[in-house]
Amino acid sequence: MPLFAVLDEAAKKYPEHQAISFLGSQLTYQELKNSVDHFATALSKIGVQKGTRVAIMLPNCPQ
Repeated sequence: MPLFAVLDEAAKKYPEHQAISFLGSQLTYQELKNSVDHFATALSKIGVQKGTRVAIMLPNCPQ
């Protein structure tokens, strides 16, 4: 099962359950899915397509 499908399923089954807790802030599964979908949409708007390699260099944090 692809990772996006795991998140989709968790957001459907447990939308209000806590998915992430980081430095006193929490995200529910639905909020996490919304953020992931928003980022995916932004990537597609700048021309990233299936199969395009993307490197993301961030510290180990939810942002």
